[in-house]
Amino acid sequence: MPSTELVPQGADAHAPRPRQVDGRTEHGQMYVTIFLDRHMFGLPIESVREIIYPSRIHSVPLSFPQVAGLVNIRGRIIPVIDLHSYLGITEHSGGDGKSLGIVIERGEFMDCLLVDAIGDIMTFPRHTAQGVPKTVSPLWRKMCSSVHQVGDRLLLVLDPDVLLDGLRSDAGEKLLLAG
Repeated sequence: MPSTELVPQGADAHAPRPRQVDGRTEHGQMYVTIFLDRHMFGLPIESVREIIYPSRIHSVPLSFPQVAGLVNIRGRIIPVIDLHSYLGITEHSGGDGKSLGIVIERGEFMDCLLVDAIGDIMTFPRHTAQGVPKTVSPLWRKMCSSVHQVGDRLLLVLDPDVLLDGLRSDAGEKLLLAG
């Protein structure tokens, strides 16, 4: 498993931790790593409200395949999005068959994203962010803001606003076409 903190070359790994403001430190950005099959993604830590094991997901008749249903979190009903379906990932490698939910908060909206596993919280220096390669699918390029190298793997940084606004606009477009 990769280290939870990437330290710029020449920096002291035992130095005091930099002050954090909204997931960004003076040295970089913090991400919660998530896994879908063999793919590693990152979500900016400031957008993550909590991590849950959704005990009961209520299905929504005639909903889109990306919508797994609704879940009640402390009296608040929020949509549950199946990221496998939304991102076109057909394989599920969620060990015991139970998906984890990562609750994203954006202003007054909350959504729960189903993932296979959640990894470490990682901090990357700003200068290590790279553009999303052209070899990545067009849908993923649209949903990702950047990539970071983690050992021999790439961490694709998901943009929660684009991800969830895209789902809502896709759903709205399909409703207009159906009507």
